[in-house]
Amino acid sequence: MDESLSQAHRNWWLVQFADGPLAQAIDDPVGVIPVHFIAGCFGMLSAGIFARIDEFNDEVTRGQNGLLYGGGFSLLGKQLLAILAISAWSAFAILVLMVSLQKSPLGLRLTKYEELIGADLREHGLHGVGVNQYLIENKLTTE
Repeated sequence: MDESLSQAHRNWWLVQFADGPLAQAIDDPVGVIPVHFIAGCFGMLSAGIFARIDEFNDEVTRGQNGLLYGGGFSLLGKQLLAILAISAWSAFAILVLMVSLQKSPLGLRLTKYEELIGADLREHGLHGVGVNQYLIENKLTTE
């Protein structure tokens, strides 16, 4: 099997596993965590596992092989450190952003009523599937 197809197949199974029962408790309706975080981490770790020295461009792995090609844990450790650093920075940046949004007049969440009728109607004035069945007695406001 072609190596790129094999990699794509592994990534597909990884995303399916990450979106399974373990992820059901997380509020992630569009699948951001399995697609961007889990697959991104796997892609970065794959370089530390599967990389080979590129004889034409030394800048790719800087003369290091991955774990499966006799490079030891050096490149894999660097990739893991990069994942931890990026995750820490992202968590900090998101925390600052979410706390700022929560304290702003905009807020972070919709009210229960707005959730029931749908964010499309509340945020954009558009109705989605099934919204025309609701009886809306009061005009929606940001209050």
